[in-house]
Amino acid sequence: MAGAPEVGGLAVEGELALVGTAPAAPFIAVYQEALAASLESAGVEIVLNVAPNDPSDVPGQLQQFSQALSLNPDIIFLNPVAPEPAIDLVNEAHAAGIPVVSLVVPIDSPNAVSVVYNAVLQSMTTASSLFGAIGGSGDVLEVTGVPGIPNQLFWDAGRDHALELCPEIEIVGSVQGLFQPPLAQQAVVQYLSTNPAGVDAVIQTGTMGWAVRDAFVQSGHEVPPMQDVGASQGMAAYAAQHPDYLYYGSITPPVSMAQGAAQIGLKILAGAGPRVNQVVWAPHIIDSSTVGDFVDPSWTTDDGTDLTSDEVYFTDEQTAEFFTNPELGPQSAE
Repeated sequence: MAGAPEVGGLAVEGELALVGTAPAAPFIAVYQEALAASLESAGVEIVLNVAPNDPSDVPGQLQQFSQALSLNPDIIFLNPVAPEPAIDLVNEAHAAGIPVVSLVVPIDSPNAVSVVYNAVLQSMTTASSLFGAIGGSGDVLEVTGVPGIPNQLFWDAGRDHALELCPEIEIVGSVQGLFQPPLAQQAVVQYLSTNPAGVDAVIQTGTMGWAVRDAFVQSGHEVPPMQDVGASQGMAAYAAQHPDYLYYGSITPPVSMAQGAAQIGLKILAGAGPRVNQVVWAPHIIDSSTVGDFVDPSWTTDDGTDLTSDEVYFTDEQTAEFFTNPELGPQSAE
């Protein structure tokens, strides 16, 4: 067992394992780095920190989860590639007395505590708001992430709900950005080269908004209204500089979210007793009228850093409400 460091004025001790997913998307890379850093700063011992190389490698991640189980840690943090295949191993961990915290993606099992955000609501709210802003009809280009992974499927579900609300919207093109801005920019440029008429709006799965914008500029097109899920500082700065530009996005701060997940996991480790096993945050939605509240005037429009704010994630008081004994474990996310 590790020592008993002081976190938020209260002792926490134990060994833990981190089983992440491939950090192909910038958001995931930052989230998982911040999670490990937060846990390391708490002083608990990380006996394993692994992730598959491919964001769709379910068998590889399950093997890594089995490796984590074999080490018999006091708690496991899992960012599942796919939740359903992991359920048997989650149940195995529970039988061994090892709590599991599922990150970013929820697991439908009473034997895991999922610390996630409502990605379906995020997608539906921003897409339907954008569709309404362009009059409820028009040609729309979509830029997708990695096919088949949970965050893509959640976005798909939200998009479908938005399309049900706006039946005169037509998705006239779909290109893959794989959550990687350079690839997204290239894919949109290629689309515009064969579709010079452009589109009325763009929806995108997340973190690629500024690259999609640059693709339109590169192709000599006016930047269309956009859904900027997982907004960047650069795209937010652009929207703030153009107050008439139609813009709907979300703030999903990876560092704050990771630190919050670390705090929740450490409180579980300290015996605080979670009241629920689905801790779900509603992403903070921004639009043309509010984006300026989160923008620093010094930011440049080509800055791909995630837009974040200390004011939009769970407060310490809200986190405490999830526990039977909130006085145990860290009292703040660090």
